[in-house]
Amino acid sequence: MVEENELEIKLSGNLKKDKKPSLSLHTFSDKAILFSDREDYDLIMKIYECGGWKWEDDELPTSYFLEDIDSAPCCVDMGVFEGENSGVFGYEHYKKYLERGYLLVSPKKFCELQGIDNAKIKEIERWFDKHKPNRKSKGEKLK
Repeated sequence: MVEENELEIKLSGNLKKDKKPSLSLHTFSDKAILFSDREDYDLIMKIYECGGWKWEDDELPTSYFLEDIDSAPCCVDMGVFEGENSGVFGYEHYKKYLERGYLLVSPKKFCELQGIDNAKIKEIERWFDKHKPNRKSKGEKLK
């Protein structure tokens, strides 16, 4: 028979292994991420969520899919808000960001700027595929 303390240790060990990855993301007030496809968008939303960032309306990043992504290039800013609202982000058509003088970067460049390597990306992918497989940020599969 398993002792109560033993069970507690086993449970806490399993919970620790399966905890959502955590990231410390830097904000950039002069850059936005340009998406070319649904997979890139979904990856960045997962990274933002691991960093504790939220949409301007306080929703989790993976709670939305941008329908515009299939018809025109879209961008999300890189947590431009400071202070209490640090890590809050929004999106617009890429031309709006260019008009404001933003530098548009690829999702790969964003990961480089944040120091996120392929091993961390795989860890994030595994966690979300297991715990949030039906997240809205994936979008529906194209037919």
